[in-house]
Amino acid sequence: SKAVVAILGEIIWTVNPKHDNLQSLIAYLRSYVAGFFEHTSVQCTINFPENVPAMAISPDVKHNLFLVIKESLNNVIKHANASAVHIGFHLAGESYYVEITDNGTGISKMTTPGFGNGLLNMQRRMEAINGTFVINSGKDAGTVITLQGAFDFETESSV
Repeated sequence: SKAVVAILGEIIWTVNPKHDNLQSLIAYLRSYVAGFFEHTSVQCTINFPENVPAMAISPDVKHNLFLVIKESLNNVIKHANASAVHIGFHLAGESYYVEITDNGTGISKMTTPGFGNGLLNMQRRMEAINGTFVINSGKDAGTVITLQGAFDFETESSV
């Protein structure tokens, strides 16, 4: 029942337009990441900005960025065999830079069964919001996922 409540909370946050702002995104991500690793053996460090400017952001950016970060964290738990993960969220004007680094086994082949589709979906989500998705990994070398983009992305329907 806790999982269902968490999923419902996530859905409500995602679709509620009052949360289409940078402050809400950063606060929600910070809480989500901390809670995600709370009952695991993975040590998590979070480096998010303390002072977040008041800025409206596209619901598409908010939604897709959250889902890519969520999938990245799931991959750390399911595939990386990591003991530590670091997630940094950095701001520069209306642009963002997110880096998720783990000390796990890395990805020896990007076509690992069940893993490649998730990576492709993450790539597509970032492309849909004019962002970039870069993954650097190697066998027994950990993994670094980098997401970059801008908050001023507009969908065709909002132009």
